[in-house]
Amino acid sequence: MGSKPIASDEALLRLGARMAEIEALYGCALAATDAQTERRLMIELATAGAQFVEQARAAATGKTAGRSAVRPPAAAKPTAPGDKLRRRITSAQHTADWIIARVGGYPLA
Repeated sequence: MGSKPIASDEALLRLGARMAEIEALYGCALAATDAQTERRLMIELATAGAQFVEQARAAATGKTAGRSAVRPPAAAKPTAPGDKLRRRITSAQHTADWIIARVGGYPLA
Protein backbone atom coordinates (compact mmCIF):
# COMPACT_ATOMS: atom_id res chain seq x y z
CA MET A 1 0.00 0.00 0.00
CA GLY A 2 2.88 2.35 0.64
CA SER A 3 4.58 1.57 -2.63
CA LYS A 4 5.71 4.20 -5.07
CA PRO A 5 3.38 4.90 -8.05
CA ILE A 6 4.48 3.31 -11.33
CA ALA A 7 3.63 6.24 -13.64
CA SER A 8 4.97 9.75 -13.22
CA ASP A 9 2.72 12.80 -13.08
CA GLU A 10 3.92 13.67 -16.58
CA ALA A 11 2.93 10.27 -17.93
CA LEU A 12 -0.51 10.48 -16.32
CA LEU A 13 -1.04 13.98 -17.70
CA ARG A 14 -0.10 12.79 -21.19
CA LEU A 15 -2.47 9.83 -20.92
CA GLY A 16 -5.28 12.11 -19.79
CA ALA A 17 -4.71 14.45 -22.73
CA ARG A 18 -4.61 11.51 -25.14
CA MET A 19 -7.84 10.11 -23.64
CA ALA A 20 -9.56 13.48 -24.12
CA GLU A 21 -8.42 13.45 -27.75
CA ILE A 22 -9.83 9.94 -28.23
CA GLU A 23 -13.17 10.92 -26.71
CA ALA A 24 -13.42 14.00 -28.92
CA LEU A 25 -12.57 12.05 -32.06
CA TYR A 26 -15.16 9.43 -31.16
CA GLY A 27 -17.78 12.14 -30.70
CA CYS A 28 -16.89 13.67 -34.06
CA ALA A 29 -17.08 10.29 -35.77
CA LEU A 30 -20.55 9.71 -34.30
CA ALA A 31 -21.69 13.12 -35.54
CA ALA A 32 -20.14 12.80 -39.03
CA THR A 33 -22.60 13.67 -41.76
CA ASP A 34 -21.00 11.70 -44.59
CA ALA A 35 -19.09 8.46 -45.04
CA GLN A 36 -15.83 10.12 -46.15
CA THR A 37 -15.64 12.31 -43.03
CA GLU A 38 -16.55 9.38 -40.80
CA ARG A 39 -13.86 7.22 -42.41
CA ARG A 40 -11.22 9.95 -41.96
CA LEU A 41 -12.19 10.44 -38.31
CA MET A 42 -12.13 6.70 -37.65
CA ILE A 43 -8.59 6.52 -39.04
CA GLU A 44 -7.57 9.41 -36.78
CA LEU A 45 -9.29 7.66 -33.86
CA ALA A 46 -7.35 4.46 -34.56
CA THR A 47 -4.08 6.40 -34.69
CA ALA A 48 -4.83 8.20 -31.43
CA GLY A 49 -5.78 4.89 -29.82
CA ALA A 50 -2.51 3.29 -30.91
CA GLN A 51 -0.57 6.24 -29.51
CA PHE A 52 -2.51 5.93 -26.24
CA VAL A 53 -1.53 2.26 -26.00
CA GLU A 54 2.12 3.14 -26.67
CA GLN A 55 2.11 5.82 -23.98
CA ALA A 56 0.29 3.62 -21.45
CA ARG A 57 2.74 0.76 -22.03
CA ALA A 58 5.67 3.14 -21.61
CA ALA A 59 4.17 4.52 -18.38
CA ALA A 60 3.55 1.02 -17.02
CA THR A 61 7.10 -0.10 -17.69
CA GLY A 62 8.68 3.12 -16.46
CA LYS A 63 10.05 3.96 -19.89
CA THR A 64 9.53 7.21 -21.73
CA ALA A 65 7.35 7.12 -24.83
CA GLY A 66 9.23 8.62 -27.75
CA ARG A 67 8.55 12.10 -28.99
CA SER A 68 6.94 10.40 -32.00
CA ALA A 69 3.93 9.63 -29.77
CA VAL A 70 3.00 13.30 -29.94
CA ARG A 71 0.86 14.12 -32.93
CA PRO A 72 2.57 16.56 -35.34
CA PRO A 73 0.87 19.91 -35.94
CA ALA A 74 -1.43 20.26 -38.93
CA ALA A 75 0.24 21.63 -42.05
CA ALA A 76 -2.73 23.59 -43.36
CA LYS A 77 -6.01 24.96 -42.09
CA PRO A 78 -8.59 22.14 -42.26
CA THR A 79 -11.89 22.67 -44.06
CA ALA A 80 -14.04 19.62 -43.20
CA PRO A 81 -17.09 20.09 -40.91
CA GLY A 82 -15.47 18.63 -37.75
CA ASP A 83 -12.17 20.43 -38.21
CA LYS A 84 -12.89 23.22 -35.75
CA LEU A 85 -12.97 20.57 -33.04
CA ARG A 86 -9.81 18.96 -34.45
CA ARG A 87 -8.02 22.31 -34.20
CA ARG A 88 -9.15 22.62 -30.59
CA ILE A 89 -7.88 19.11 -29.81
CA THR A 90 -4.52 19.90 -31.39
CA SER A 91 -4.34 23.15 -29.46
CA ALA A 92 -5.09 21.32 -26.21
CA GLN A 93 -2.37 18.77 -26.97
CA HIS A 94 0.17 21.54 -27.64
CA THR A 95 -0.86 23.28 -24.41
CA ALA A 96 -0.39 20.04 -22.45
CA ASP A 97 3.03 19.58 -24.07
CA TRP A 98 3.98 23.15 -23.11
CA ILE A 99 2.86 22.63 -19.49
CA ILE A 100 4.83 19.40 -19.24
CA ALA A 101 7.92 21.12 -20.65
CA ARG A 102 7.55 24.01 -18.19
CA VAL A 103 7.37 21.72 -15.15
CA GLY A 104 10.48 19.80 -16.12
CA GLY A 105 9.33 17.28 -18.68
CA TYR A 106 10.87 16.74 -22.08
CA PRO A 107 12.28 19.84 -23.86
CA LEU A 108 10.16 21.29 -26.66
CA ALA A 109 11.75 20.94 -30.07
